[in-house]
This record gives sequence, C-alpha cells and structure tokens, in this order.
Amino acid sequence: MIESQHLADKAKSALSVIMSVTEEINANTTNIAGAVEQQASAMELLNRDVDSITSAAQQISAGIQELNATVEEQVQTARNLDASSNVLQEMARNLEEVTKGYVVTSDAENK
Repeated sequence: MIESQHLADKAKSALSVIMSVTEEINANTTNIAGAVEQQASAMELLNRDVDSITSAAQQISAGIQELNATVEEQVQTARNLDASSNVLQEMARNLEEVTKGYVVTSDAENK
C-alpha cells in the first residue's frame, strides 16, 4: 500500500506539473492572441494609410497631367504669338518700304 501511496503521490505531483504547464500555455496563448489582434489592427491602419497614399498619388498624377496639357497650350500660344509678331514685323517693313517715297506735309503748308 505504501508503494501505491507513493505512486499516487507521484501521479498527483505529475498532474500538478501538467496543470501548471497547461495554465502557462493558456496564458501564452492568450498573450499571442492579443499580439495577433494588435498586429491585425496595425495592418488595417497601414492598409488605410496605403490607400490614402495611393489616392493622393493618383490625384497628384492627374494634376501633373492637367498641368502638362496647360503648359503645352501655353507653348502653342507662345509659338502662335511669335509667328504673328514675325508677320507683323514683316508687314511693318513692307509698309515702310512702300511709304518711303511719299512726303508728308501738313494742311497748313498746302494752303
């Protein structure tokens, strides 16, 4: 009977260790679950931030494209103005050549 008592005490001690380890495992599992939950929340925030950055980048890209189109229009307008200026200069030179032979007098001199 002493031996069975001894075996029972050993079994009780082993069960006590198993219970202690099981409680520790449960505590670790709870901690891990909490950490996983925090990481999931952090990932959601990161995903929202990435979405916001993506949206901002798309808006910037659209703005740059619009700006490029406006610059192209401005360049074309400047080219047109330059061409018009050249035509006007040529017309002024032609007019000067045509009018060189004319003498301008005032009305008082003609009377």
